[in-house]
Amino acid sequence: MVASVDFRGTRVNSADTATGWGGINVGGQTNAEPQLRYQGTNAVNKRITSTNGRAGLDYDPGSGALSFNTDPNSLWFCKVYVADFGDLNTTYGVEVRIGSSNANYFSYNIAGSTSTNSSFSGYPAQGGYLIVPINPSDANYRFSTAGNPALTGIDFFAVLAQFVTGGAKSENLAMDAIDVGEGLNISGTDGTFLDFLEFDQNTVNNRYGVVTGLAPTIECNGKLNFGRTGNSATPTTVSCTFSDSENIVLFRDGFFSSGDSGILIDLGNASTDITIGASLTGLGSTAVSDTRPVFETTGTAGVLLLSGATLNNFKSAGFNSSSTINNSLLDVETLTIGGATFDNTEVVTASLINTATITTASTADIANLTNMQFTQSGVAGHAIEITSPGTYNFDNFKFSGYGTSASAAVSNASNGLVTINVTNGGDTPTVSNDLGASTVINNAVPLSITNIVDGSRLYIVNETDSVVLANVLISGTTSYSDSINFTGNKNLFIRVRNSSVAPFYKTFTSTGTLTSSGFSLAVNQELDQ
Repeated sequence: MVASVDFRGTRVNSADTATGWGGINVGGQTNAEPQLRYQGTNAVNKRITSTNGRAGLDYDPGSGALSFNTDPNSLWFCKVYVADFGDLNTTYGVEVRIGSSNANYFSYNIAGSTSTNSSFSGYPAQGGYLIVPINPSDANYRFSTAGNPALTGIDFFAVLAQFVTGGAKSENLAMDAIDVGEGLNISGTDGTFLDFLEFDQNTVNNRYGVVTGLAPTIECNGKLNFGRTGNSATPTTVSCTFSDSENIVLFRDGFFSSGDSGILIDLGNASTDITIGASLTGLGSTAVSDTRPVFETTGTAGVLLLSGATLNNFKSAGFNSSSTINNSLLDVETLTIGGATFDNTEVVTASLINTATITTASTADIANLTNMQFTQSGVAGHAIEITSPGTYNFDNFKFSGYGTSASAAVSNASNGLVTINVTNGGDTPTVSNDLGASTVINNAVPLSITNIVDGSRLYIVNETDSVVLANVLISGTTSYSDSINFTGNKNLFIRVRNSSVAPFYKTFTSTGTLTSSGFSLAVNQELDQ
């Protein structure tokens, strides 16, 4: 079986006929015609002039109501079109309504300066269909509310527009297929992100509005589920093989809440094998509600590999023991390790003040991280919060941009002793200790001085802290080595003398810096005769 995609939701009305459709605030006749269609054979349209004020069309069958409190009914994939969009009133622009009747609804300004979402403050300059994901359960985006709409009985959908001069000679406002759901499922074999685009936008009779774009860039308005099929409240877990390292997926902003957008990987089937090396970027924000996408993983029978992938501006990413992440970049607010294996991956921590991107009580989780780069994105938060006392091995962890206290790289919230062993050239992290917590950091780096004349005295001082590191007579060897606990770059002064026994040598001095990689020096003693 090749890749198979299906819509996780319900087509309420195809808009191919005008049955159940009517007008709002007069205007021309409401018809179903092909001229302004996006999906199927027709779109329901109407002619609006300036004399009509804010006017439009609605679908109100009076039966077949949907509950937006029942999975998977989370989003209305609204699809509306204005032909003479350059004449729109800039304040009100385009309004859509969703509710339980024409007297009980929530309204949204999706193309006007008073929109509650800045990304929809005006009609696109290039025109075309507005495809907008709306979750009526989120009260933060409502422009206004009429009556007492019931979220458990939604069957009213409308669009209105207001024009300035309004000299339209033909139909200029349209709404196409009304689709309610969560997003798209993919299963089968040999899947790529282009399969979503082919099923949705590129198949005229589908065009649910979940995925649009032009390859290699794909725009997503909801959730993409891997290894699932069906639109029931309990999805069916099925086999899925998928590999994509070439395409770009943009998760668009919308009138919705956290969790309504992103990717879910279902590894519940043993044959499921997902490899993602693509660039995934969230265009959402936290300005009203949190519209950033999420990356979720469930089930452990199959396998997931993120290799060379980018997750940019994601609210969260969660993995489990069937997940491997390498050579990737994760820009997330919260990251759940969940037993996954990470290597050579950068985590851009977008955590909030006094919170951490990674919260773990497991030394095994930290042990699964190697060669990691943690970068502070500018918000005063932590990279890692440790919640249980114990010994944690930081295998070549690098930290950039972190400070102390609320912005320390590590927060010790264990109420006990935490020992951090820094190995393989990793950085010594800054640490914030909560009440009752203490932290010991062991970062043994090599100190090596070679090419010493036998019988010389070696003196090394850490001038930064005024600490003598060595004052020894070199006998029977030509080198000196030690391990130093690295707590930060230190300025070193090195002196080697051999003037007691012939042949005599001039005093050798040098300076250097002890770094997270240690320090090494080959001395060059000259004969003094």
